[in-house]
Amino acid sequence: CGNHSICNNTDGSFFCTCLDGFIDDDGNCTDINECALGTDVCQQNCTNTLGSYECACNTPCVEGYTGANCDEDIDECANDAFICGIGGNCTNEVGSYQCNCSDGY
Repeated sequence: CGNHSICNNTDGSFFCTCLDGFIDDDGNCTDINECALGTDVCQQNCTNTLGSYECACNTPCVEGYTGANCDEDIDECANDAFICGIGGNCTNEVGSYQCNCSDGY
């Protein structure tokens, strides 16, 4: 078997199977360009790598989000205990947060 493939033994013979991320092209296993498949494997920037792909965000992510795909919510309330000021109660929301006043404020 050639590069990027696995040899599978059978009774008196064998066959080759391409590794994940590769496709059989007339007996040769060639890299699949996942970024060009039109399946939106990444939300923003996709980079094809040998046998795989990598996702990256435009810098910076939209406010309130983080992560490799900019799809992880930032908990602003946990990151800044005083984000709502004295007497304010912070409630995390997807992509944002909300401040409400405590009784008496």
